Amino acid sequence: MPEGSSSSVCAGAGAGAGTQWSGRLLRTAASRCSSLLVDDDGSQLTLAHTTGNEGQIFVASSGRGDMTVRNGGAVNAFTLGVGNGWELDSQGSVTLDGTGSTLTLDGVDWHRLSINRGSVTVSGGALLNAAACTNAQLILGQNGGTQRLLISGAGAKLSYADTLNGGLWIGRSGATANLSVANGGAIEGVNLIQVGNTGAVASFNVSGPLSSITYGSSVADLFVGRGAVGVADNANTFNPTVNIGWSSNGVLAIRDGAALRIEGLAPTGPELFFEGAGVIAGNGWGAPSSGRIEVSGPGSKLETLGSNPFITVGGGA
Repeated sequence: MPEGSSSSVCAGAGAGAGTQWSGRLLRTAASRCSSLLVDDDGSQLTLAHTTGNEGQIFVASSGRGDMTVRNGGAVNAFTLGVGNGWELDSQGSVTLDGTGSTLTLDGVDWHRLSINRGSVTVSGGALLNAAACTNAQLILGQNGGTQRLLISGAGAKLSYADTLNGGLWIGRSGATANLSVANGGAIEGVNLIQVGNTGAVASFNVSGPLSSITYGSSVADLFVGRGAVGVADNANTFNPTVNIGWSSNGVLAIRDGAALRIEGLAPTGPELFFEGAGVIAGNGWGAPSSGRIEVSGPGSKLETLGSNPFITVGGGA
């Protein structure tokens, strides 16, 4: 495609509601500027995976690209990469909006969602379905750049299948990343969230009534390294172990009537670290670390429940 050109692909709406497309590999902005729209109930795009790199969607592998799934449209793919091109100006944007709109990532062993430079927004009751991601995390931000994942509005959610390695990495390898769950949005069944890792600056915010993070029943951990976590405005998160300052510096702030409730399982010998209900601040595994916990405002609280609740400040390896 020539420099400065643009292109668009539409399934549903202008292409006819209920359109169903299928293929093995899709790139938007493989040159400069491209867009993909999957619109209306019954409209569906499926990328089949049989081997190798098949079944992948790349939004802005070079240049600028956009993907929108709305009004009940559906996309099924093995992986989704946003702004993953080598060009520093590559920027990707993915929007899932409206009840019944879904993006399903069905791979198992790879990083299913990788946002290098760009944003993903889930709103209006849409679903980002990561239930098949049983042995890999979704990555928000790596290799520099700025990234954002927003889950906002009643019914909007990122859903896992309550498996051991289903989780989120927010900020890796020098990235600047932000995950926000707001206005009734939700993350369900997650078992691992890392905020700020390997030189990244990251933030994770949960705000607004009915906004929630519900952890699965497997080993569940929240690591806050060089970054910050905020829980505000009557939102809730549930997690057996919170680590603040994991080989880095971390801050946990609970304000304005919000609650972080940590409910652990009965410990079984050496697995107390994983199965006890607790908070560890500044636990320095292999590097200088510092952690800070702030609880402020009427009704704000940090609760540790279970048979062996604990709070540790200034632990180290």
